[in-house]
Amino acid sequence: MYRMHRWFEVAAGQGPAARQYLSDMTLYLRDRHGVTCDGFIEVFGPSSASCHLMIDFDDLVAFESWWNGLASDAGFGKLHSVEHTISIEGTSRQALLHSHTG
Repeated sequence: MYRMHRWFEVAAGQGPAARQYLSDMTLYLRDRHGVTCDGFIEVFGPSSASCHLMIDFDDLVAFESWWNGLASDAGFGKLHSVEHTISIEGTSRQALLHSHTG
């Protein structure tokens, strides 16, 4: 299994907007792209105001197909642009993780 993990720190006063963004993004990705997706807000840890988006893929081919399709998805682009208004500039990160559990 592969998991894409994207996260960013939430700007001051943007907590409600961040919760709405995660809800909207996860529903959009599930409904439009058919991926397993979950959104989290960090409540304890190094940054207690971070959004985390986790998207699961069965294999690397499925991830690459999904990833390549995002560029032509105007709805995703519009929704994703919200992140720039609710995050602290320069804090967005993403990683592709590969599971090694039996």
